[in-house]
Amino acid sequence: MEWLLLGKINQLKPWLGESVFQRIAAEITARKQEGVQIDTRVLGIMNSEILAVEPDEVEKGSPIIVLHFMCQQINCVRKKADGSIVEGSEDEIKANSYVAAFQREYNEKKGELNWKIVDFRFNGAIAYL
Repeated sequence: MEWLLLGKINQLKPWLGESVFQRIAAEITARKQEGVQIDTRVLGIMNSEILAVEPDEVEKGSPIIVLHFMCQQINCVRKKADGSIVEGSEDEIKANSYVAAFQREYNEKKGELNWKIVDFRFNGAIAYL
């Protein structure tokens, strides 16, 4: 989560499916073009649960595991230029809901199975008291 919030897309690439990588890279690029940065503090991850295990009907690959989790985060977006807050505040804590889909892929070069995130979605947020 920290790498995602920090915009370290190249470090994340080995663990992301191509479509997820492209979408997240576009979101990070948009933030840079807007001149904003989000607070990167993750206070905790909680309430993880497997929602489903589904067959891969499209690619006929290994099953897809769909996971939901909550992430306590500081909700503060700043302008990079002057540090002024454009959304949230320094002490506003949100419990953000995320859904991620994982699938094992075979790496032919290394001869090993690796987990990849094949889908990743923000699923809403609530104020955390």
